[in-house]
Amino acid sequence: MILAFTVLALLVTPVVAPAQMGGRSAEEIEKEAEADRARAQALRRKANVLSEEVRALKAESVSVARRTQDLEADLSAVEETLASLQAEETAKQKELRDRRAQMTETLAALQRIAVQPPEALAVAPGSPMEVVRGAMMLRVAVPAIEGRAARLRGDLEELAKLRRDIEEQRETMRATAAKLAEERRHLSTLLDRKKELRARTAAQSEAAARRADKLAEEAADMRELLAHLRRQAEIRAEALAARTPKPPEKPAAPSESQGGASTAGTAATPDTSQVARLNRPPDIRAFPGNKASLRMPARGRVVTRYGERVRRAGGPTESRGIAIATRPAAQVVAPYDGQVVYAGPFKGYGRILIIEHGQRYHSLLAGLERIDAIVGQWVLAGEPVGVMGGSQGQNPELYVELRRTGQPINPLPWLAQTGDKVRG
Repeated sequence: MILAFTVLALLVTPVVAPAQMGGRSAEEIEKEAEADRARAQALRRKANVLSEEVRALKAESVSVARRTQDLEADLSAVEETLASLQAEETAKQKELRDRRAQMTETLAALQRIAVQPPEALAVAPGSPMEVVRGAMMLRVAVPAIEGRAARLRGDLEELAKLRRDIEEQRETMRATAAKLAEERRHLSTLLDRKKELRARTAAQSEAAARRADKLAEEAADMRELLAHLRRQAEIRAEALAARTPKPPEKPAAPSESQGGASTAGTAATPDTSQVARLNRPPDIRAFPGNKASLRMPARGRVVTRYGERVRRAGGPTESRGIAIATRPAAQVVAPYDGQVVYAGPFKGYGRILIIEHGQRYHSLLAGLERIDAIVGQWVLAGEPVGVMGGSQGQNPELYVELRRTGQPINPLPWLAQTGDKVRG
């Protein structure tokens, strides 16, 4: 985008026309043409530097976002393991309490018998045979009690190991959370730098956003909005093609009086092939033909599938996409290369982001707390585009749609699985 507007600025560079020559000599015109060439080259160099910086920022942000999402998945796995261990610890503690109660009763009975003198057994209630039978039962009970005591010791050792495992998992969780916080700070720095670069073309971006907002107000539903956005994209492409100058014809050999004018006019004409490439950056890939080629936009668990009956404000209906339960403040990335064509609220969806991928495919992401992309921005697959909301203990849901020619299709077959859980 930045390169586009910088190079397009060259198109409005004043061109020296023959009528402007006045009484100037060919040498003066040649000097002015040379200055024009120098300015054009300087602008091209600056545009190339900015373009390289943007590309580097994009590549790094994709890498950092991937590490961030991996850490989010690791942290969720650690939390699940910790919760399982804590539940096991609670059950083991209850089991130990029950066994201790049984042991206490049995040992109390043995202790009462043990402290009685032998002559007391002779006058104990019951016949001598009953007294002997009771003594024999106690003799048999002692090994069983010893076995229970051994199992109790084993249970205590297991409980101690569980507590050590819990502490290890807590330490892992603290370390993973610290790494995640560091990666998020790194990503925030990258996003801030990208915002600085985008600020140089803020006027064009704001104009595109205003047009998209107006279309959203006029559209009755998502299909109509996408149709409007496609038409706007076609209009912009036609306008850009109309503004792009055609390659000049090879001039005839200039005469003495016309030589400088011909040179100046050629110098002010930018490389039209470069202008043509601005409409779609070279690193933006076409939409893939193979399924399982898109990135899952967030890590989490799919809790609503395409076509599943869900309850909306207007009543039960079939889901046109999928819903992913994520971590609080989870990172959201672009599922594939494309251009942001809408970012903002829309009827029944809340805050949404729409990315056009070409071949009439669009992806829609809804439920974001914050959107880090702007209308007109080109994004790469895996590039960070927003963040989920939610507080600790809550799992916000990211709603994802994939549409072709405005019609929703099942996104799951297109999304490469990352090992996250899919319900159902």
